[in-house]
Amino acid sequence: MHVLILFLISVTAYATSRISNTFPRFQAANFGQMMDGKQLNGSVIKEIEVESESSCRLECVNEERCKSYNFGGTKKKSERWKCQISDSDRFERPARANFIENKEFSYRGIKVLGMHFKRFWLPPRSTNKFQKMTINDWSSYKNGFGDLKGEFWLGNDNLHRLTAAGNVSLRVDLKDFEGNITYAEYATFKVADQADKYRILIGGYSGTAGDGMNKQSDMQFSTRDSDNDINPDGSCAQQFKGAWWYSYCHHSNLNGLYLNGSHSSMADGVNWIPFKGYYYSLKRTEMKVK
Repeated sequence: MHVLILFLISVTAYATSRISNTFPRFQAANFGQMMDGKQLNGSVIKEIEVESESSCRLECVNEERCKSYNFGGTKKKSERWKCQISDSDRFERPARANFIENKEFSYRGIKVLGMHFKRFWLPPRSTNKFQKMTINDWSSYKNGFGDLKGEFWLGNDNLHRLTAAGNVSLRVDLKDFEGNITYAEYATFKVADQADKYRILIGGYSGTAGDGMNKQSDMQFSTRDSDNDINPDGSCAQQFKGAWWYSYCHHSNLNGLYLNGSHSSMADGVNWIPFKGYYYSLKRTEMKVK
């Protein structure tokens, strides 16, 4: 199971200590499989209303005491789902009076806590309140910025820590303004440390979107104030209004300008070239790792 990132990126994330000063509440959690028709009682520490199961999962990730959650309840058109955060799980409270049958709810617990990440989840980019990704500098992308409940960049330091932990794969989900959805998966995804300017190693493509990262592998990360591409004619980050693993220059630009679909300027939008070409900025992008 993937956990969402956009950088984020959805993640099922897991750590009991802070990852960075930028996101002091960001944690990670390796979640077990969803158990439909089950509900854990007797240890709920918080109940809130959410729009989706992934939102409930994020609430659990952000709550230091969370070990499991119940999601469900009846929902009418104008209502939201219930999200019940628990400081215990079905193994600590196995009695029938605690772990009960309830067809209106589903239960999910955290399998592992610790600093060794197996997957992480970041929420998707919002279509309403977009961060201006292109104005952020090297330091911002290094440390991370944005809102964990909206659009954000997790931080290149954190990406390095996550992908250095073991074998990590990447999935990129893309949606255009006509409602078409496509994806690209990569069996290998690693980000180096700052000393190597967060060089990316990515490969093993499969999917329907086309390989938008084939020119980016083995490239260092570039921002408008730190040009690390291999373009002898200037800065790709400045030319294409983004921050990315540019080469000479790119087949994808997911931190480019949000240009609402077709645009006249070349390749400076939220572009995935094999999917929609150089003159189309996507509506929604999600990057997920596991």
